[in-house]
Amino acid sequence: MTPAPVLRARLGLAAVCLVAVILGSPGLTSESSVTLHGDMPKYLMNGVYMLDVLHDRPFDSVNTFVDYTRLYFARYPALTLGHHPPLLSAAEVPMFAVFGVSVVSARFIVLSAFVGAVALLYALMNELYGPTAALLAGIFVATSPQTVLLGRSVLSEMPALALALASAYCLRRFCATERRLALVGFVVTASLSLYAKQLAVFVFPAYLAAAVASLGYRRLLRRDIVLAAATIALVSMPLVPMTLMLSSSNVEWTLTSAQNAYRNPLGIVWKALSPQLTMPILLLSAAGMGRVMIHRDLRSVLFVVWVLVVLGGVAVVGRIEPGRYGVFAVPALCALAAATVAGFRGRRTAAAAVGVCLLAGGHQAVAATRVSVEGAGGYEEAARFVLSSDPGPTVIFSGDIDTGFFTFFVRKHDLDRRLVVLRADKLFTTSRMADVAYQDRIETPDEIYEALRRLGTRYVVIEDRPSRSAVLRWLQEELRSAKFAERWRMPIETTDPRLRGTSLAVYEYLEAGAPDPDAELSMDLPIVGRSLSVPLSDLVQRKYLR
Repeated sequence: MTPAPVLRARLGLAAVCLVAVILGSPGLTSESSVTLHGDMPKYLMNGVYMLDVLHDRPFDSVNTFVDYTRLYFARYPALTLGHHPPLLSAAEVPMFAVFGVSVVSARFIVLSAFVGAVALLYALMNELYGPTAALLAGIFVATSPQTVLLGRSVLSEMPALALALASAYCLRRFCATERRLALVGFVVTASLSLYAKQLAVFVFPAYLAAAVASLGYRRLLRRDIVLAAATIALVSMPLVPMTLMLSSSNVEWTLTSAQNAYRNPLGIVWKALSPQLTMPILLLSAAGMGRVMIHRDLRSVLFVVWVLVVLGGVAVVGRIEPGRYGVFAVPALCALAAATVAGFRGRRTAAAAVGVCLLAGGHQAVAATRVSVEGAGGYEEAARFVLSSDPGPTVIFSGDIDTGFFTFFVRKHDLDRRLVVLRADKLFTTSRMADVAYQDRIETPDEIYEALRRLGTRYVVIEDRPSRSAVLRWLQEELRSAKFAERWRMPIETTDPRLRGTSLAVYEYLEAGAPDPDAELSMDLPIVGRSLSVPLSDLVQRKYLR
């Protein structure tokens, strides 16, 4: 028979995991249940690229592999290799291989990471403070509105959080037992957390503080721990040149943010915290931190330093997206809030404290049920229509909002990979993140027709809303001329106010013909500081594709 404390702990673990599944799974089976944050389609397409690399095996030489990658981006211009961390996209590869290329396959990975993060925090708190505090911590993190939102999105924060909590749990086991397996687990999960999201480095000082508090600084100088630290440094070293070379824009924004951090650090911290947890949970977290300080509770050194370092890092580099960066503080804040119940000795007082925490958790759960991603219904249907309508060698997509979903759905349904997707914000102008008019590439509307004839484009797919780019507005105006015919239209199903009342439309260029055999496809990629130029014939002839 299972002992009562063990059974209680298992039931609590099952309960918090169930809450995470319920809150993280709405829209799980829908391809249109996605966030219109520009990063999500990039993570999806990076994963498809990795899958196609394994299928096509362009490994004859380094030059072959580089040329394959250049052609792949020209065919599907939604890759951000190196700009975004690789682990999430790599995890998509087996899912895509077994279940097919889809948003659903990728969302299962993130949902698993969400549930895993909740389970790991529960396990860590159960060891430190027992099942009651573990249950509360699990409920708090599972109902965090921003965590729930990220648990429904294919973004890197949730895998990084799960791996950071796995690292903390392995470190706790090593500090308690000094077993080598736990130290190996810490090295593996800590290293992987950096490949999931470089910002996971914010948590590393908390690991160090917890190790010093548990083992003493002299123990950290012994051979096994020094070797573990050296291994993490060596394994994660490739991230430094990769980030500097392929994510120069992120480095630039980070440095600019750091230079301006002195202007309003508390405001940035509040913007980072306010989306994460409701006010009652934040107040409990503050109370938990105060309790740790008063009682000098070494069990929570990890969480206190975790919160302080992450929020300090967000104050320095988080001016652009503090809400996303602030999520790294959520597990520690939830642990501190739950630890408040551990300081009461009397039954009535302890029961009252638990009751207050449960009410706070219930209040936050109600807020979590109101969370929803924007959705992007229509992009897959547009891709299907074009592919079923004898599209020719190329199709142009023009939109200010979508940064890659149309491209992803073309790849999903074009199993032979024959259709080349061209983006108007790369062909007629150059976009840089949300700025679709970063640098114009044409001077007159006549150049639009020159490009259509040269590239053999028959269909143009457009988000039918006024563009922020004057050049792309030229394209919109020309699509309504006698040289084009509207063939398909569908309202975009989304809650995103930027696309409210907007349709996706497909126009046919009535004078379309074969592409120029000598045509070159060129584009600038300011986000990674590169330019790209490839022969269109290599794409039409499916060079390197098997």
